[in-house]
Amino acid sequence: MPLSCKVDFINIALGDETGIKFYTGIMIDLEFSFTSKIWLWQAEKAAWHFATLPVEMSEDIKAFTKHLARGFRSVKVEARIGDTAWKTSIFPSKDRGAYILPIKKSIRIAEGIGDASSVMIDLRIPI
Repeated sequence: MPLSCKVDFINIALGDETGIKFYTGIMIDLEFSFTSKIWLWQAEKAAWHFATLPVEMSEDIKAFTKHLARGFRSVKVEARIGDTAWKTSIFPSKDRGAYILPIKKSIRIAEGIGDASSVMIDLRIPI
């Protein structure tokens, strides 16, 4: 499974009477690329399509985004499949031990994605 991660850092220089001090490691954003199979979750009155993030990637996201977690421990993301980009949230799944990404019908139609399709997904998490 192709998997990549990019983390951008900036350096900040602050001056005081003793001189300039450098602080490194302030994160700008997290970017990930991965391939996932689309799967259907069927509820009593609705059905949702999801992609599962790799477990290691999910662990990194959880570690780096504790301060960003919202309701249900969700994290806001910007996602892209093919030429289609959208803003959504990822959610932790106890059953899968990883975050899951909802794939809306409009995205599936625009990119010709069917049930059980494998797709390459780019994910950006603004920090």
